[in-house]
Formats: sequence, C-alpha cells, structure tokens
Amino acid sequence: RLSDVLALYFPLREKEIIQKIEFLAEMIGYAMEDKYGYLGELGIDLGIDVNGKVWVIEVNGRPLKVSFNLLRDKTVSKVIHKNPITLGFSLTGFNIMPKFRALPPQIFSSLYTFKPAPQDWVVSTQAPTGKLLFLNPSQKSDFKFRAGQKVHLQIGFSSIEVEIAIQTLDSRANTMFLSQEALIELPYYHGEKISLIAASDRQLILQPTVGMTISHEPDPFYDEIYEMKKSVLMALEKGVFFFYFCLDQIDWDREEVCSQVYGRPLVYAEFLVRRFYQN
Repeated sequence: RLSDVLALYFPLREKEIIQKIEFLAEMIGYAMEDKYGYLGELGIDLGIDVNGKVWVIEVNGRPLKVSFNLLRDKTVSKVIHKNPITLGFSLTGFNIMPKFRALPPQIFSSLYTFKPAPQDWVVSTQAPTGKLLFLNPSQKSDFKFRAGQKVHLQIGFSSIEVEIAIQTLDSRANTMFLSQEALIELPYYHGEKISLIAASDRQLILQPTVGMTISHEPDPFYDEIYEMKKSVLMALEKGVFFFYFCLDQIDWDREEVCSQVYGRPLVYAEFLVRRFYQN
C-alpha cells in the first residue's frame, strides 16, 4: 500500500505526499481535457525524489492496463478494468447502480433459510421462466417487492434472476422458498442458514457468515492493517461474509456481538454465540 511505503521512506510525511499526488493528478486531468477534450481515463506516471517532491514522468490517454494483470492482487485489476465500463454506462444515461432502500432493521439481524417450493405453488403461478422466489405477504412488504417483479438473487457467489411470487401458506419470517428450477442454479447452497447482506430494488444478497476474533480494538486494527481489509473484500468475492470482533464485545445475555464489517459496526452474530453456548 502506498501509505505504508511512504511511511517507511518519509516518516510522518505520508499524508502530505499523498495529498500532493491527489492534487497533482486532479490538476493534470483538468489541464488535459481543457486541451484535448473529454478523455475519461488517464494513466499518470509519477516519481518521488529523495526530498519527497512529486514529479510527473508522463501522461497517457487511453492507458494500457497490461501490467495490472500481472499483480497477484486481482482486486486492483478488476477495479481498473471496471471503471471505464461504469463510466460508459453513466455517460449514456443508464442507471446501473441499484437503489438501496431503508428496510426494517430486523431483516438484517436474522438468518434466512431457503427451502424447495411445493410443485403446486409453481404450477399455480403460471410463470414462464419457472425460476421463482416465493415470499409471504410480510416478507413482500419488508423487502418492498411486488409479485411478478424480476430480481437478482445472490447466494454465496452464485447469482440468478428470479421472479417474485407470493405464497400465503407459510408465514415464517426467516424462511423463503425457491422453485426447483431456481435451486438447480444454486449448486453450492444446501439449506444452510445464511445472512442477508444487502437488499435493493432489484437485488438480494445473502451469504454465509464467518467471524474471527482479534485481541485489538476493531477500529484502529481495521484502519492500520491493509491485509485485513483485503481479506474482507476477497472473502466477499468468494461469497463469504467475513467480519472480526473482540471476545469482550459479546453480550451473552442478548446473544449479540458488536463486530466490524468494512470499518462500520455490525451488531449481529447469533449463530456464533449459539456455537459458544453449545461448546
């Protein structure tokens, strides 16, 4: 990480130098577009001398990205290749970002299970695709979906498009039903309880949850250790919701743990506390 390298060679000046880099890159971008018109993407090669002064080596429009493909950290490469695509969608007026809604907090503090839907439910919907997600009226209201709506359902790293259908025979809040055609396309899900990670107007993301104990306070630990941040993101790419916490943050009476996810508090780990009780 750049700040780690700068801290090694320019102690206590890393923030100052990073600010200079960001300011210089922004000014270069404005100057290039004033002269050549809209570019959208630039490759700027910079150097830092022994005194900490930032120098411009060269600037390229439409930069090649071959060298990034050689990095072991594929997350960086993915972001660099994805940005021009996202920019293109934005310039053409397409809204590709899901609208995340304010949903009842209790739906994020529970574990969910998906079960096979009875065949007569599927037949009664007369849906052409057969890939159906059945919600009861309470779930439909909580998620703010409507019958017949198409949404992307992600469980772990498998994702499919399903059509929302309504069933009134099972009112359990934490159980949803999938048609057999939908379950076939989720080969790695075998009925486990999983956490709801995110919900938007056209997406549901649920993933298995893994918690790791640490001996430090989460906030400074998270801010200082780059590898921990990468571990969280890499786990998410593999379909695992990873978080960390201190043992002294467990509320044994309420069966909750104040943990950290992406640098923000997350109060939830019922499964983990129950495991502790059992062991």
